[in-house]
Amino acid sequence: MPILRSIMRRLIENVLNKVSALLPDFIPADKAFHFIACFIPAFFGNYNLAVGIAIGKEVGDMFAQGNRWSWGDILADGLGIVAGWIIHKLIF
Repeated sequence: MPILRSIMRRLIENVLNKVSALLPDFIPADKAFHFIACFIPAFFGNYNLAVGIAIGKEVGDMFAQGNRWSWGDILADGLGIVAGWIIHKLIF
C-alpha cells in the first residue's frame, strides 16, 4: 500500500500543479478542487454525496496532523454544490 499511496500522492501533486497554473492568483488550487469535488456529484443530482464529501473532508482535516478546519473550504464546497444544483436543474 505505501507504493500505491506514493503514486497517488504524486498524481495529485501533478494535477494540483497543472490546475494552479491555470487559475488566477487569487484562487488557491485547493479551493478549486473543493469546488469541483462537490460540483460533480451535485451536477449529477447526488446532493447527499456532495454534502458528504464536503463535511467528510473537513472533519478529516480536523484530525489530520498539519491540517485544520477551514471555513474557506466549506464555502468552496457550498458554491460547488449550488452551482452543480443550478446547472443540473437547467439541463435536466
